[in-house]
Parts: sequence; C-alpha cells; structure tokens
Amino acid sequence: MARPWKALVGIALLMLIVGTACSDDDDVDQPRPRKDIGHFIDVGDDANNHDDADVADTSVGPELDTSELTDVEDDVVEPVPMTDRGFVIGHSVEGRPIVAERFGSEGPVLYILSAIHGNERSSVTFGERFRAPLLGGLAERMGVQIFYLPTANPDGVFDNTRGNANGVDCNRNFPADNFQGGIGGPYALSEPESEAIHESILAVDPTAILSLHCCYPVMDWDGPGEELARAMGDASDFPAYRIGSRPGSLGSWAGETIGIPIITVEFSRVGISLTDDEMWAVERAVEAAMVWTRDNGVAPTGDPFERLQSFPSPSQYTARELGTSASGGELRIEQIGDEDSTTPWALLVSGVSDNRRMGLHLSEHIRRALLSQSVVEGTQVAIVTAANPDGILDESTLNAAQIDVAADFAIDASSSPEVQALRDLIESRETSLVILVEAGDGEDRVELFGLLKTQVEAHVSNHISIVERDDLDLGTGDFLHYLRSRQIKIARFVTSTNFAMGDQFDGTPAENIEIFSLTAQRLLNDATLR
Repeated sequence: MARPWKALVGIALLMLIVGTACSDDDDVDQPRPRKDIGHFIDVGDDANNHDDADVADTSVGPELDTSELTDVEDDVVEPVPMTDRGFVIGHSVEGRPIVAERFGSEGPVLYILSAIHGNERSSVTFGERFRAPLLGGLAERMGVQIFYLPTANPDGVFDNTRGNANGVDCNRNFPADNFQGGIGGPYALSEPESEAIHESILAVDPTAILSLHCCYPVMDWDGPGEELARAMGDASDFPAYRIGSRPGSLGSWAGETIGIPIITVEFSRVGISLTDDEMWAVERAVEAAMVWTRDNGVAPTGDPFERLQSFPSPSQYTARELGTSASGGELRIEQIGDEDSTTPWALLVSGVSDNRRMGLHLSEHIRRALLSQSVVEGTQVAIVTAANPDGILDESTLNAAQIDVAADFAIDASSSPEVQALRDLIESRETSLVILVEAGDGEDRVELFGLLKTQVEAHVSNHISIVERDDLDLGTGDFLHYLRSRQIKIARFVTSTNFAMGDQFDGTPAENIEIFSLTAQRLLNDATLR
C-alpha cells in the first residue's frame, strides 16, 4: 500500500522531472555492492529467496560464521562529525524521557523498538543487550542507519505493567484504520508514548520497522513485510507467519495503513525463563533485517535524523561522539543531570578492561534505570558503556590497533585514541566518583577504592559482597591506577552472572542485576560520596 502522506510530494516531484533525462540511469540500475558481514553471521544472497509456504522452513538455521570477517583495514570507518546521537522524542505520562538513538551514518533506515509492553521483560532485556553491538559499529558495517528505541514505554517498564501509567495499551493507540478505543485509549494517539513513536516514524521515514514482544516465538508481519519476516525466520529458526492485525496496533497503522514493512518479533517467554540461545537467535534475525533493509531500501534524501532536533529535548540529556576508536568508529558519551560546568562529574563506564556481554549488559541495565530517573540530584552523570567499541564484537580487550586499552593509562603516555578521549573527559571537570562495570569470575561483588565499606553497605543487598581494596594492589598504567592517582573514588561492579536470563526478583542470581542497578542509583545520589 502506498504511503498516503507522500502522495502529493510524489506528484510534485514527478511534474518537475517530466521530460528530463536521467544522466546516471546506468548507475541506478547497477546492483549495490554487498557487504554481508555483520556481528557474527553472513546472511548471504539467499536471504530473500523463499517459497510460498505460510510458515518459513526453519529446520536448519545458519551456523555461527566469522570466517568472512574482514581485516581491520577493511573495516575502518571514516570519522563523521556526530553531535546529536540521542534524542528525547517525548515524555511518558509520569514524565520519564523517551530516549531514542541513532546508529550508523548512511543508508536506509531500520526502526527498532522494544518494551512497548513494559511487563514483557524479555523485550526489555533484548533492548538493553543489543545496544552493545550497535555501539561496536554494527550499523556502519551493515550499511544502514538504525533508529533505536529500546524502552518505548518507560512507565510500564518501571511498574512492570503492560500498559502505561494511564492503564492504556500503547500498542492499541495508533491511528490505524481499525482503531477501536477501549484498552487502546479514548482516541488514537491519546497517549504521549504512542504519539512519540508515531511522530518519530514519520520523521525518519524508515524502510522497515521491528517491534520486540513476547510470548510466542514467531516473526509476525503486517503490511508488505512477508519477505522480511521470512528472511528473519531463516536466520533465527523462528517460524514466520502472519498472526493478524490487532485494532489500533503499531503493526496495523505502520503496516496496513501507511504501508511500511513491520515485523513483530515475539520471544517465547515473558521473563527469566528466556534462554541465552534465544537472545542470540533474535540478534541473528535483526542482522538479517539489516541486510534486507540495506538491499531493499532507499537512503532518505538529506539527514532524516535532523528532523528529530525539533523534538522537545530537555537539557538533562545529551548524547554525542566523545571521540573515535582506533578503527575510526564512534566512541559515544551520554550525559544526564545538571549541565553547569562547575558541577562535579560522576562517571558510569564499562568495556575498559572487559568486553564480555555479561558486563556490558549490566552497564546497559544501569544506564536504562538512570535515564528513567532522568536527573541525578546535585551532580552530572557521564555514561560511556562502550569504552573500547572496537573490541565489542569479538569480546576483546584489544582495540583495532591491538592495544590493550585498560593497560594504556600510563600517565602522559597513552597511545590509543579511546584512552585519550576518556582522559580528556575525566580531566575536563572535577570527577568525584567512577562506577566501573565489568564481567569477572567468582561471586557478584562491589570492590571499593577510596571508599569505605561502611559508606556503601547501606546501599548494597547481602546478595552481593562488598570488598575494600588497597591502592597498592593496582598496577602502574592501568585504568584504576590512573583514577586513584587523581584521588577519584571507585566502585567497581563485578558480575559473573548471565543476566540474559531476565531481570526480575525471584530468589535467583538474576535478581542481582536489579540490586546492582539500585546500588548505582543510590551511590550517585549520595552527596556524602561526592
């Protein structure tokens, strides 16, 4: 179905070009260069070839394949000035910011959102986890731009409810032809969350949309999305079939009313029973969607994300490029809180000395909670959850120049651009506290440097141990030694728990993710630690 809002524009453009010969028809007709290598799969040329069966043949899924990963020199991305990398596209009923981000700098746009139903914790978890490979340059490698909205219903996520704070199902509140009201609200777009999603979709003009849900494993399409759904099904071993349009749903509006291919990705479980294997399967499916978008979409004219700059973005949140990695990729920083330059910094950072997904996911979970909190009283928090983006896709401590980033903090002798960017950030203003998040061995714990156990134990549950560490334990030239040489207090969160299994309190180690998150929030709000 054609997109109605483009009809008049299309007619006007047609009138302008009638009778004008296109000088580069030959270029237009040439196939685009393929660049199939993403995070860990090669979707290949057969990704979009399917039979006419109602359900995709998913008996054999693609094997993990890194054999065609290109050399570092081939993956170098030319630095692009990147200032507005994150956007507050609206606010929830209770005033929480609805934060979206941009990944990639050119190509067609793929719009990804999760957690429009706040109690579907598997989609919340995926929204947190998948940010890591995006920070590692996945969108650039795949030749697409990603509009990423990992927490579409922040009040519902906070309260663990399907609907928003008004009790409205935001996924029944869109202006689809089949809108019915009731649980979908008094009228279409009555809710600020659905209005923000609606307006941002119109602004960035995506080639396709992915919406993460649960609780039945399927790639469900609306509108002209069958081919994309089958490509994603082939990549993930999920069946691909059409469940049917729900009244006022995002799928009904985007897919059926305005004609954008949209896939509802359904996990099999709501919460902690979700398996890590299923998370990886959906990541493969999303990569297949990137390939499909790149090969079937058209890059928007101009910069579609510039249109988001007119959205109401308060001064309490900014996202920008802090620097570049050794490969030329983006090193991203987000800032929340008071922008007064005299306000002390507090820094949440991960990926310096460990890029395993467990630690990165924990830092992303803490980040989400801080963004929902929006303002940390009396301080400004800088968030860098991917301090070594080159090492993310391989879970390596080395950057693209094969430098161990954590060991490159010798005073005045750093050679890696990632380290120099972090040093410039820390030294640009008084830095009072650093929360360093890492994966590690042994029990989940908080290690303290320059802090006393008595200062912190009120914030930490007995599920997590607290250990005071001596500065003498630190090696010269590493990140911790650098921080302590500047008299900066450190709380080092170390986890050996795979939080892909969920984030709910149920008496298992998985609940530690919430304990870590609450501890971080309390430390950052404790004026005595600054």
